Amino acid sequence: MPHPGPTDGSFVVKVDDEGGRPVVRVRGELDVATSPQFAACVDTALSIGAPLTIDLAEATFMDSTGLSTLIRAHHASGRVKEAIVLRSPCAAVRRTLEVSGVADVFTIEP
Repeated sequence: MPHPGPTDGSFVVKVDDEGGRPVVRVRGELDVATSPQFAACVDTALSIGAPLTIDLAEATFMDSTGLSTLIRAHHASGRVKEAIVLRSPCAAVRRTLEVSGVADVFTIEP
């Protein structure tokens, strides 16, 4: 069953600056096809060295490859819960985080 995504079916991930803090913004489905782009943006943001926010407000789906990238980022950030904030995950993404047990290692903002 397809997951609802952006109206044009595209995946977009980019790194923005929000007051000196890197923010990775994700739009669409985060899956095996799009995970390499996501991982590259997360790596870029982590290289800045500041705490990282991953804005999932427009992410519609996340599979195990997205989770793997998050876990790798958590390890790279020193395994500090506050080092990576997951912002506004939709119900489907939040459920994936919770069922996998990954939700407990990140700060999740509503």
